[in-house]
Amino acid sequence: MAKPKTSPLHRVIGAARWDAERPLGRLLILAHAAFLDAGFVPAAAADDDNSIRLPRKVGRTASSLPLRYAAPQLLHWPDDAAAVQLRLCAHGRHLVLYVSMARCSMFREWLDTYWVCLDALAAAALLGGALDDTARALRLDARLAALWGALADRLCRRVLVDVCARNGVTLEPTFMSLPDDVKAAILARLPDGDDLARAECTCAGLRRLVADRDRDAALWKPRYEKLPFLLQLIGGGDDDDDGEPTTEVSWKKKYVAARLWPFGELFASMRDTEATDLCTSVGLGLRFIHTLLGVR
Repeated sequence: MAKPKTSPLHRVIGAARWDAERPLGRLLILAHAAFLDAGFVPAAAADDDNSIRLPRKVGRTASSLPLRYAAPQLLHWPDDAAAVQLRLCAHGRHLVLYVSMARCSMFREWLDTYWVCLDALAAAALLGGALDDTARALRLDARLAALWGALADRLCRRVLVDVCARNGVTLEPTFMSLPDDVKAAILARLPDGDDLARAECTCAGLRRLVADRDRDAALWKPRYEKLPFLLQLIGGGDDDDDGEPTTEVSWKKKYVAARLWPFGELFASMRDTEATDLCTSVGLGLRFIHTLLGVR
């Protein structure tokens, strides 16, 4: 039996419809998936009971189509307090996706606007593949992961937190709602690299965070340097994906190479003194064999 597909994209659209969409439609579908993944639910407009669904060929009507979402924590509130609208504005090759919410005080009214500006041509190239390939790239491709992060974190989650806060509802704090720098600082305090690897496997967001090149040294170098010296020698070489030597150090690759060595588990579980004694014994044994061979 095939595994169910649970990516944010698979939850909102099927492969046939994805293939039929134009690039702009695919971008809006990605934004729609980001809103639902952040915790919103679709909301019907007062004049359109069917607006909870994305219309067919959404890319063709995107400029005149506000997509409506509601904070589930506020669904019991009157006066549409829970609803927000996602709108689109084009400027050259750039697209601005934005949400505006009215605020008022005793003396004036104004709009709070939350927005992200995206390069339409770059986004179209990233979303040009089949649905399965694009869903996989959300986890593995840094450029598409950055696009998803801009939509999910910088826009959708900010809007959800603020629309709840202004209505007096405090969202329960979660680890994933923290800023990336704070999450990275917490992960850096995990006892060892095995725990960090387990955290990386929990979700796409943490996979992107732990695998981020900019955080590689902060998260993985201390773990590599805690390994016994012999394991550090095992993980010493650093090659790129094609097996060619590279000057850029990937501390994560070095750590993984050392831990995947057949005796890596044994050495990593030893205390430093035990590992040092074993390494010394191995070194003396090799030297003795070399001496015998030299005599012969």
